[in-house]
Amino acid sequence: MLDSLEWEDTKRQADSATIPGIFLGLAGFEWTSWTSGHITVFNTPNYTNRDSTPSVDSLYHWMANQANAMGQFNHPWPTAFNSFSYRTTADTMMALYEMQNKEQANWYYIPLDSGWRVGIAANQDNHFTDWGMGKQLTGIWADSLTKSSIISAIKNMRTFGTLDRNFQLWFKANGSWMGSTIPKSDINFDVFAFDPDTSDFIQRIDIITDGNTIVDSLILGNTNYIAWQTKLSTNSNSRRYFFARVIENDSEYALSSPIWIESSAIATDFEKTPGMNSFEFYPNPFTSLINFSFSPYNLGDLEAIKIYSATGEKIKSFSPALYISWDGRDDMGNESPPGVYFINFGKGNKKLCQKILRLDKR
Repeated sequence: MLDSLEWEDTKRQADSATIPGIFLGLAGFEWTSWTSGHITVFNTPNYTNRDSTPSVDSLYHWMANQANAMGQFNHPWPTAFNSFSYRTTADTMMALYEMQNKEQANWYYIPLDSGWRVGIAANQDNHFTDWGMGKQLTGIWADSLTKSSIISAIKNMRTFGTLDRNFQLWFKANGSWMGSTIPKSDINFDVFAFDPDTSDFIQRIDIITDGNTIVDSLILGNTNYIAWQTKLSTNSNSRRYFFARVIENDSEYALSSPIWIESSAIATDFEKTPGMNSFEFYPNPFTSLINFSFSPYNLGDLEAIKIYSATGEKIKSFSPALYISWDGRDDMGNESPPGVYFINFGKGNKKLCQKILRLDKR
């Protein structure tokens, strides 16, 4: 239902409506399949449809060849997207899971249990004249209201979804923001929740892990503000992620994006460190070669730059440099298979980690 002229006009209108610091227009389109589900794709130069990419797997491959693509699982049901079958090809592109109601909120664990690392969003799918006025809203914790900052925040899953339009929520573990990956250890959780409507009370907060299991809860009374700290020990491989759910007295929900648990080898501290955010890597996904560039400002803060597999095995080490390239080979010169990898760099306990995807050369 979208032609090339309409697509170009959509991008022009998004750009013309954008006022840095005030309003951001971000162009996107919805790919629709009545059997697989609907996916919104943002931040791509091109578009596709179900005639050109008839299956969800063909859409994933199309996205993998679009620079900086971001996808959202729209208004899902448990068996959508081939029952959320995990695909390495789409791991770095699929960024969000959308909830429009409490039922979809309660299904959030399904893609997470399947292996998808997707942040939470809450939106309408409104085809009427009051478009944009619903109670559902996606919150984004970003440095500024600019395109680069918002896209970075979404990709890093600094998001929350709420069915109460003016609700605010954040979730941290050991000081790391939602969307981060931390080691298996004693975990200190921080949950901040606030509703400016004094009649909307926060009734309950749950911390949820794999299998939709509640591992800790706080029952509250007549308060619209809470900063809750709690501690949990986990060295269990069955607990791979945690997210926070807040329930208000009118039964409305708010969910945070998760925090994931990995082996200590690829654990990272995503807290902002001066100079540590000035880096680029491209192309991602890649087949034969990926390039990394660092600014002179942060070069002095870097120890060895390391690449790990998704299981935490160190694959390759580099000495700090302004520019490095990785051809997919390990320190012994052996070819590494297609899949998800992590580049880890920093100094001391201040480290950043970015997920990269190597595609099959075929």
